[in-house]
Amino acid sequence: CDKIIELANHPTMMEIAAGYLGTSFKLRSVGVYVSEKNYSLYSSQLFHYDMNDLHQLKCFINVNMVTAENGPLTFVPADVSEAAGLSWGTGQFTDETVFASVPRPALIELVGPPATGAFVDTSRCLHFGSRTKTERRVVIMIQYTPDPDVSLKAKRKQ
Repeated sequence: CDKIIELANHPTMMEIAAGYLGTSFKLRSVGVYVSEKNYSLYSSQLFHYDMNDLHQLKCFINVNMVTAENGPLTFVPADVSEAAGLSWGTGQFTDETVFASVPRPALIELVGPPATGAFVDTSRCLHFGSRTKTERRVVIMIQYTPDPDVSLKAKRKQ
């Protein structure tokens, strides 16, 4: 969608990414994510860190009204995630494992009407999404990574 690409390359978006990642970064990916009603807990529905790089910046924008019941991106701030002591790069974590060292009030849910959103470093913040108990959730995700990036997932599989 040309309008989403235009948004991802907008000077304000680039300024935010440069401010966080430094001057050498790239637009890595853009996507529209649709999460249907479900009661499963696997993959991105479990707490995890993204492993595209040691730092990255993702912008999540709600396309429809997102409430606690339709699967918001839910994350733990970076300082609390680090203090939890859960090893980065080891996969996914159950709620029980995370809540043994992270107080539930530390969670931040990306809820709100269409066109609201947030920037999150998903490499530094434990997070999950798509726990959609009611109607579908639709979000736009724009990802920026350092350039060159470490591409940790690809290197780990070798």
